[in-house]
Amino acid sequence: IDMSTSNYTNDQLGYYVSNFRFAEGSSDKRSKLLTTGKLETSGILFATNSAEVKSDNEGTIKEVAAAMTENPDLKIKIIGHTDAIGKPDANLILSAKRAESVRDALVKNYKINADRMETEGKGSSAPVTDDKSEAGKTRNRRVEFVKI
Repeated sequence: IDMSTSNYTNDQLGYYVSNFRFAEGSSDKRSKLLTTGKLETSGILFATNSAEVKSDNEGTIKEVAAAMTENPDLKIKIIGHTDAIGKPDANLILSAKRAESVRDALVKNYKINADRMETEGKGSSAPVTDDKSEAGKTRNRRVEFVKI
C-alpha cells in the first residue's frame, strides 16, 4: 500500500480479502455413521470371487475404526452385498465372507474388539440399482455398516 496517499499508519490499516468462495464439503464417514446410524460404501474393493480386501480407497475401514475407538459403546453390524453375477447361493456365502473380512481388518489393523461387531451377508438380494451396467454392478458390490 502506498502510504504517501493515505491518512492512516500501517498499524491502523487492516488486511482485506476478497474474491473467495467456500466449497461445501461432504460429511465425513465417521459422523455419518454416528448421526444416521448407517454408512454404505462401494469403496472397499475385493479380489474377484474372493473375500480378500484388495483396497479401501476411500479409507472407510479406517474411519469406522476411528468412530468405534472414539465411541467405546458403539456396536455395528457389517453387511456384505454382491452383484447378481453368479449363483445366488454362492453370492450369499461370498457376501458373508466379505463382511467377515472387513470385521477381521478392524480387529487386526485397528484393535477393535470383535464382540462389538456382527456380520451378515445378503448376496445380491438387496440391490441399490440394476446390474445392467458395470457401474450398476459396482454400486451393488458394497459394504454397509449399521449401528446396533
